[in-house]
Amino acid sequence: MTIEINELLTILEQQSNVLQNLINLAESQVEILKVNNIEELKRHTVLQEEQGRKLALLERDRGVLLVKYQNQYQITITNITDLASHLSPEDLQKLTNISEKILIKHERLHTAQELNKLLLKQGLSYSKKMLKNILGEDNGVYGKSGTKENSKHQLMIDKSV
Repeated sequence: MTIEINELLTILEQQSNVLQNLINLAESQVEILKVNNIEELKRHTVLQEEQGRKLALLERDRGVLLVKYQNQYQITITNITDLASHLSPEDLQKLTNISEKILIKHERLHTAQELNKLLLKQGLSYSKKMLKNILGEDNGVYGKSGTKENSKHQLMIDKSV
C-alpha cells in the first residue's frame, strides 16, 4: 500500500514559505532595532504575528491530514516519519527534502530571533539605566520574572536646581 502525499507536500511547502517570510522579517528586524525605529518595529511585529497565525493554521491542517491518513489507511501515525514505510521512493525523497529544508529554516529563524531578543534586552537595559540616572530611582520597570523592581539608587542629577 502506497500513500499519496501530494496534499501533505503542498502543506509542508507552504509552511516552508511562511518560515522563509518569518526569517526575512526577523533578519530585517535586526536593522530596525539597531536604528531604534519604533513605528517600523510595530509594523514588523504585526507582520510576524500574521505569519505566525498562518503557520499555526497550516500546522493544524497538517495534523488533520495525518489523522485522515490514519483513518483511510488504518495505520498509526505519530509523526511524519511514520509514513516512510508507506511511501514510494520518490515521495519519500520529496518528503525528506522538504523536511530537511524546514529544519534548516527553523534553525535560521531561531538564530535570528535570539539575536533580536538580545538586542531588545540590551535596549531595555539601556532605557532602564537612563531612567535610573534621570529619576534617581527605579520606577516600575518589570524584571525578567515579571516582578517589579523598586531598588533605590543615588540621584545623579540634582533636581533641586
